[in-house]
Amino acid sequence: MARSVTVVRYKLRCQCGRDVLVDRSQAGILVTCECGQSLETPTIRGLAQLEPVTQAPSKDASAWSGRHGLMLVGLALAAIGLGWGAYRQFYPPPYPFSERIVSQDIADGEMLLDRAPLAETWKLWETFREGIDRNEMPQLAIYQALVAENRRWMWVMYALGGAGLLLAAAALLLNE
Repeated sequence: MARSVTVVRYKLRCQCGRDVLVDRSQAGILVTCECGQSLETPTIRGLAQLEPVTQAPSKDASAWSGRHGLMLVGLALAAIGLGWGAYRQFYPPPYPFSERIVSQDIADGEMLLDRAPLAETWKLWETFREGIDRNEMPQLAIYQALVAENRRWMWVMYALGGAGLLLAAAALLLNE
């Protein structure tokens, strides 16, 4: 709800016949009439003897209302949600199989093969002939879980951003 401010002004008559409007904050100082003559404003006690002029209450232009608050909250939610969702979309978790890791795994495997007995080497050969199941790799399972979690959070953040935009739009439609 906007605050209204009522300012009581008083008519100070100039020698030229015009009225100069003054308020309590101007008590005891010099004011200038439109004709150019300087007039001394009476003290606060003296202002009470002048004719008061009541003006319609004016709205404070900087007063915030509930509507403005809803718009601020909605736009903040939209910025946070859409920003974080876009970050999640464009910066997913890194793929766990970098060239360095793969080359290290190959080197470790070659070292193990050189030391392995013939029976174990034969079993490994049979495994390779059948094909390696990539789903058996623990790094891949962890990566897939991270990607799924990232995707979930991305959509949650986009939903939060959309809700924020709806809240801001609803605040625009509110009447005050």
